[in-house]
Amino acid sequence: MSAVPGGSCSHSLTLKSDQCFMPEDWVHRPDNKTIYKIASYCRLCRHHISVMVDYRQRTCAWPCPNEDYKLHHFIHNPAAIRRDSVEDDNVKESYRFECSSPQCGAIATVEIAPPRLGQEDVVLLSDKKVLEARLQSAKRIDPDRPDLQAARPIDGLYILHAYIRDALNGKGGSRVPLRNRKFLVTYGEDCDEVFLRLGFSKKTAQGEEEAAWLLPSPPVEWNRLQGHVVRDRLEDTMQELMCLIARMPHSAKQELKKYNYQPCDARELYEKALGAFNYPKKPGYTANTKGVEDHPYYAGLGALGGFSDSLLAFAYDRQVTTDPQNQSYYYECLADLASGRRSEELDMKKVMEESKGIVSRKDALQALRRFNLEPERLASYTDEFIINQYRARVGNVGAYEVPELREHLRKIGVYRQSQAIMDAAGDVIQTYDQALAWLGANDSNGDDQIVTLATIKKSDEPSSEPKIAEAVKIIADHRNSESLKVWLQTGEVKMGNDPDLEKTKAFSAFGLSNHQGGVDPEMLELTLSDLKERDPSKSDEYDRYAAIVRAESGRGPAPPPPPRHPIDKWPVGIENLGNTCYLNAILQFLFTIKPLREFVLNIDEHLMDINEESIRKKRVGSRMVTAEEVRRSQHFVRELKDLFEQLITSPSHTIRPRVELVQRALEYAAPNEQPVPPGTDTAEPVSKEEPISNKEDQDVEMMDGLVDAEATPTAQTEAGDSDATLIGDKDSETLPDLEEGPKATEDAAPEESDKKPPPPEHPPPVPPRNQSNKSSSIPYTMQQDASEILINILLQLSYAIRPDRFKEDGEQLDFIKELFYGEEAASLNRKGKMTEQKSLFNTQYVTVVDKPKNIYEAIDDTLDMGAIEDSDNAEKWTTILRAPPILKIDVKRLGFDKAKKQTVRTENHLQLEDTIYIDRYLHNEGTLQRRKQSWEKKAKLKHLRERRTELAETKVDISMPEVVRAASEYIKTVEIDDSAQSDELAIDGTFEEEMSAKAEETRKEISALDDSIATVEAEISSLFADMTSVPYRLHSLFIHRGGTGGGHYLVSIRDFENGMWRNYNDETISEVTDVKKNIFGQGDNYSKIITTCVVYVRADLKYGDKELVEAVHRTPIQVEAPQQDVEMTSFSQNDTSGLKYTEGVDPDKVPEYSAEGYETSQMDFTPSEGRW
Repeated sequence: MSAVPGGSCSHSLTLKSDQCFMPEDWVHRPDNKTIYKIASYCRLCRHHISVMVDYRQRTCAWPCPNEDYKLHHFIHNPAAIRRDSVEDDNVKESYRFECSSPQCGAIATVEIAPPRLGQEDVVLLSDKKVLEARLQSAKRIDPDRPDLQAARPIDGLYILHAYIRDALNGKGGSRVPLRNRKFLVTYGEDCDEVFLRLGFSKKTAQGEEEAAWLLPSPPVEWNRLQGHVVRDRLEDTMQELMCLIARMPHSAKQELKKYNYQPCDARELYEKALGAFNYPKKPGYTANTKGVEDHPYYAGLGALGGFSDSLLAFAYDRQVTTDPQNQSYYYECLADLASGRRSEELDMKKVMEESKGIVSRKDALQALRRFNLEPERLASYTDEFIINQYRARVGNVGAYEVPELREHLRKIGVYRQSQAIMDAAGDVIQTYDQALAWLGANDSNGDDQIVTLATIKKSDEPSSEPKIAEAVKIIADHRNSESLKVWLQTGEVKMGNDPDLEKTKAFSAFGLSNHQGGVDPEMLELTLSDLKERDPSKSDEYDRYAAIVRAESGRGPAPPPPPRHPIDKWPVGIENLGNTCYLNAILQFLFTIKPLREFVLNIDEHLMDINEESIRKKRVGSRMVTAEEVRRSQHFVRELKDLFEQLITSPSHTIRPRVELVQRALEYAAPNEQPVPPGTDTAEPVSKEEPISNKEDQDVEMMDGLVDAEATPTAQTEAGDSDATLIGDKDSETLPDLEEGPKATEDAAPEESDKKPPPPEHPPPVPPRNQSNKSSSIPYTMQQDASEILINILLQLSYAIRPDRFKEDGEQLDFIKELFYGEEAASLNRKGKMTEQKSLFNTQYVTVVDKPKNIYEAIDDTLDMGAIEDSDNAEKWTTILRAPPILKIDVKRLGFDKAKKQTVRTENHLQLEDTIYIDRYLHNEGTLQRRKQSWEKKAKLKHLRERRTELAETKVDISMPEVVRAASEYIKTVEIDDSAQSDELAIDGTFEEEMSAKAEETRKEISALDDSIATVEAEISSLFADMTSVPYRLHSLFIHRGGTGGGHYLVSIRDFENGMWRNYNDETISEVTDVKKNIFGQGDNYSKIITTCVVYVRADLKYGDKELVEAVHRTPIQVEAPQQDVEMTSFSQNDTSGLKYTEGVDPDKVPEYSAEGYETSQMDFTPSEGRW
C-alpha cells in the first residue's frame, strides 16, 4: 500500500518571493524572536503552499538541528480549517506542528490553498469554443465592427496577466474600456465575475467617459509576514496565469511581449527554514532518486528514504518517545527497513529493541489469525471476546498445543496493552472477575451454578483441582457465600481439612517458603498486622495461620522489643508515612555513602546557576534538561540536605521526614516519560492528629505483571529495573523467543512489498508542556519500585548541580556520575564484522529467574557472549570500560518462562560473596582472551550437564541407573502361573543380565560426567584466580519480604568500622544476628528473603583517609528537659540500681559539666569536589 494516496500530485513547488519573510542570509541560528515564512505554489496543480516556522511562542534555548536533535521532529496538533477574511472566499487548510524537543520551541504552520482560478475560470478564459461564442456575442454588442476576430486561447490568459502586473506595479485605478476591441472579443461580458473576484471595479459611462473596468489598487508597502488580502490574491492569480501560459504551444508564446517566466525552485529555502538543509543522507542517494516514492515504512517513522541510518534511528526513537502506544508499529518499520538496507547500525538498533521484549504488530496480527480473528477488526474486539476465543480453542486442542496458544494470547495482550489478556495467558487468578472467567461463569450465576461449573471443570481437568479450589474460594470470599465455603470443605474439591494443606496455606499467607527453621517474630507480627488491615474480615483466619506458623517454627508469642542503643552510636530510623518503606531504605543507603553525604550537606556550593547558556548545555541521561526541571531538582536536594542533617543531629532514635521531601523524591526526572497524577506539595509534616488511613498505610502490594517500557525511562542510565519490568534486560534467558521475520533485499521485505499495513490512523500526540505554576507528583502513599526511585534521585542530583565537564556527545559529567556511574561497551559480532556501542550505566542487571546462582554466575550470564535471538550468526557481549566506585546490581525475578509459556516470579537464591573481583569484566585484550576461553569451557560444561540430566533425572524422581536396576530386579521376581501365558511371555535369560549391565554402564557414565564437570568447573575458576586487583566488598542489600500479594521493603547495610550488619526497617534499626544466614543465605533459610538489589563498594578506594562508606555518623544535639515540680526523695548518691536508663545513657557515665558546657569535637564538612 502506498503511503501517498493514488492520483496525488508530485508537487513541483515554485517560490513566491513577494510573500516570503526570511533573513538576508541563513548564517545565524534562530532564537526566541525568529520567524520564517516561505510561500510557494505548485506548477502542476497550482495549489498554494506556505510554511511558517515560528520560534516566538515557546521556549527556544537550543533550536534544532543540534547535537541531540539532528533534525526537527514535528508532531501534528490538529487545527480547524479557516477562512482568511470576509472578503477572501479562498478557503485554506491549516496544519500546525510542534517540535518535540523541549529546548527548541519551533512551531511549523503549513497552509494549503486551492487555485485562485478554478477549472471553470480557465475554460472561460482560454477555451476555443467559448471564445468563438464570445466573438458572436461581441458582434451583437457592437455591430459596427464587422472586422472583429476571435481571440486566441493564450490571449485571455496573457492580457489578464498584464492587467494584474500593472496593478501590482503601482498602476492601480487605470481604465480598461468595455468597448475596447481586444477586450470585447477576449472577455466580453461573461467574465465579469472573474474580474469582480480579483478586485476590479466596474465604472458606468458618465458624460464623455465610456464604461470601463478599473484595475485594483493594492498597497505598494505591506507587511510580508502578515500579507495583504488583495495583493496576495492578485499575486497568486498572476503566478497561476504564468503557469497556464507556460503550457501553451511555443509558437503562441513567441508572439507575446514582456513575457519572461523564470520560476525559482522553493525546495532549498524550505529545507533551510525547517532546519533540514544538507541533512545526512544514506550512501548512493542523489537528486535523481528524489522522485522515487519511499516505502510506506519510512512514512511510518516520519522519515524519508534518503535519511542516513543514524537519522532513521533518531526518527524511530522520537516516534516511540512521543507515541509509545504505537511502539509495535514503529518497531515493525525499523526491523523491516534494517533488513532491507542491510545496515549494521540499524541491525544493532533492532537487536537492542528486541532485547526489550517488544511485540511487533506483525507478530500480534499473526497471533490473531491463530484464533481465526480478523486483524482489521482488532479495535472492535473486546478483551473478553478475545479471551473467550482462546479458551474455546484450548478446549479443542491437545495439551502440547496449549503453551503455543498461551504465547499467542500473550502477544496479543502485550500489543493491546491489556493486563486482562496477559493475565489470561499466564493463567492468573487473583480477582473475583478472573475467578469467574476462569470457571466460565459470570456474576449472574448462582452459587449452585458455580458448584456445577467447578465440578465439570474438575472432571475435564483433574490436574486443575488446586486452581479450581482457589477460584471457588475467591468467589466465596467476594460473595461471602457460606454455601460455597461449606462445599469447599466437604465437597469433591478438598480444601481446609488436610493439616499439611493448612500449614502450606498458613506459610503462604505470610510469604514464607517452607515449614522449617525459625521465623523472624518481628516480621511475622508486622505482616500479620498488614494482612488484617488489608482485609479485616479475615482477621480470625490470619490469627489462626499465625498460630500455625509460630507452632511449626518453634516460636511462641511475640518476643519483647529489641534493645535500645546509645543514641550517639546508633543510626536514626525514619518514620513510615504510609507505603514509604522503599524510600526510607533508599535514603538510609544514600546517607551511608560518605562522599555523597558530605556533598549534599554542602550542596549550596555545587548548585548550578540557571541561565540560558547553562540550560542550553544541560544534558543528563541522554536528554536535554529544562530550567523548570533544574529548579525542581534543586528544591529536592535542599530537602535531602535537611534530612541528612536530621539523621546526624536528631536527639531521638527516629525522625519524621517532611512530606515535601517524599513527594519530590517521587517526581520523575523526565516528566514527559513518566506521567503522574497532579498533586500539591506541602512544606509541612503530616499532622500526627490526622493519621493516615489503613488502606494507605500498607507497606507494599506487589503486583506481578509485565509493565510497559514507556512508563519508565528506557535508557539503562536513566531507569532501574523492577520485578514487574522486563524492559532493558540484557540477553535474559526468560524472554520469549521472537519469530524469525522475512529477509529482504530492498528497503523492505519483498514478500510484504505489495501489502504493507498503513501507519497509525492518528498522529502522535503533542508532548505535554511543563507547567511552571503547578507541580506534578506521585502520591507518596502509592508504593513504588525502590530501584527506579533510587536512579531517579541520582538523576535529580545531576540535574541540580554544576557539571565538571562534558562527554563528546554532550552528556554532563559530574560528581554523581563519578561516584555511581561506570561505562561499558556492548560488542556485536555479526558474520565476522565487529561493531561496538558505548554507554554509561549506573546498574548491572542480573536474573535468577531460571535457577539459583552465585553472584559471579549471574554477572557472567549478563555480560558474557551470547547468541542474538532472531538474528543469524550474531553474538553480543559486554565489557566494562570504567567501573564505578559504587556498583549497584539489580536482581530480576520476573520473566517469561519459554517452557511454560507464562509469566513467572521466582524466589531463587542469589548467593553473594563478601568480596568480588571484577578484573575479568574490564576492557583488556588479555582479559578478553581469557573470557573467550571461559565461554568455550562453559559451552562444554553446559553439554556435560545436559547429558548428566538425561541420565540422572526421570519423571519418577529416581536416577536412571536405579530405574534400570529396579526393572532388572522386578523381572527376576516375575512369576507366571498360566502355562499358556508362560510360553508367550517367556523372557530371554540374557535380558536380565543386559539390563543389569546397562544400569552399571549408566552409573559409570554419570560418575565420569561428574568428574568431567568438576574438572571443567575448576578450569573455569582457575582462569581468573589470579585476577584480584579490582576488589569490591558487599555493602548493602535491598530486601523484599513477603509474597507476590504483599510484603515490605527494608535494607541491610554493613558497618565496616564496627564489623556488623544492621537491618534498617523504617523506624526500627536492629543488628543482624546471623550474618551467614540472613545476609549470605547459608544454612536452613526460613523465609522468602527476596533480594531485589545488592550494592558493592570499591574496596581499594578511599575518601580522604577513610572508607567510601560510613554507616554511623551522629552528633546529636542536647535537648534540655522542661523544668517541673518534682517530689524530693532521699536516696544514696552511689545507689543507682532503682533508676531507669533512658535512651541508653548510663547515669554513672554522664560527662562532667563545666561553665562552657559539654566539650564537642569539630566536624570537617569541607566539600570534596567529587575527588578522593
